[in-house]
Amino acid sequence: MKIALAITALAVSAIGATTTGTNAAPSTPAHDTCRFEDGSGQRVCIWDAGHQGNGFGDSFIAIRGGTDHARYIYISHRKAHRLTH
Repeated sequence: MKIALAITALAVSAIGATTTGTNAAPSTPAHDTCRFEDGSGQRVCIWDAGHQGNGFGDSFIAIRGGTDHARYIYISHRKAHRLTH
């Protein structure tokens, strides 16, 4: 459980580096949503399964390092929605 919390905290801090700031317009998402379902082409992004693709599946945070491989941290739809809207 502690490892899962640490990984989630790391993911949220990584996403925090990509935020648009606290003075952003309300219609501007707080974090980048994934353009593609696997998060390819982006360093850090959020896939909100309830609002992207076919509306079903798992929501996650995709984090890419210097390689093509990504780490996926699965999160609830509620958390994904809160982070992207």
